[in-house]
Amino acid sequence: AFAVLDRPTVRRALLLGALIGLASLTRSEALLFLPFLVLPVAWRARPSWRGRARVAIAAILSCVVVLAPWTIRNQIAFGRFVLVSTNDATVLAGANCDQTYHGTDMGTWSITCIANRTSTNEAVQAAIWRRQGLDYVSHHLTRLPVVMAVRLLRVWDLWQPRRQARSFAEGRLVGVEEAGVGTYYVLMLIGVVGVLALRRRRDNLLLVLLAPAVVVCVSTAVGYGVPRLRHSFEISLLVLAAAGIV
Repeated sequence: AFAVLDRPTVRRALLLGALIGLASLTRSEALLFLPFLVLPVAWRARPSWRGRARVAIAAILSCVVVLAPWTIRNQIAFGRFVLVSTNDATVLAGANCDQTYHGTDMGTWSITCIANRTSTNEAVQAAIWRRQGLDYVSHHLTRLPVVMAVRLLRVWDLWQPRRQARSFAEGRLVGVEEAGVGTYYVLMLIGVVGVLALRRRRDNLLLVLLAPAVVVCVSTAVGYGVPRLRHSFEISLLVLAAAGIV
């Protein structure tokens, strides 16, 4: 992205799109970098509408080309369109139920919220679970803003941080996890100074460095909140903290 801003050629835009495609094959929410990174970069990189469109379209098409072999394989295997994976279905079903809309676990995800499997076809089963989650959301729209707010607080370790470190360590050492939370708080404080410092430079650094934070917020608000889902931003956080120290 920085390379495209420095010299916005089609070749560099193609590389950016391909890398986003590879990231999306690892974590499907990385597709959010297309609207929240590629489009702003294209807008700032070129002064003309034609130039902006050329950069954006090149990156998007390159991402599509990288995803295409896997998407085609999914169509053949399941007989349905599956862009990357069916994980969104279990996310929606597990994050939208009574257990995650009220009480101590509000804003999290629970496997007990997912109904029993009724189909051996992954895509067909995913459609059932996806509908289950969306149906619950549609019947609890008044509660949704509160739950989404708690999800965001959780992903940034601003809601039950000690409990999250102990209960959602997911196999990591609890002591190390707690130390990591403390280190993260220090980095965030220094990172705020870095944001203020870089903001004065007006050279598009923040456009790239804060894009992962936007992706984390959007994917968390739609899905659920747990600290590991902010990992894509933590590289930027180190850079921002370094800028704050300098």
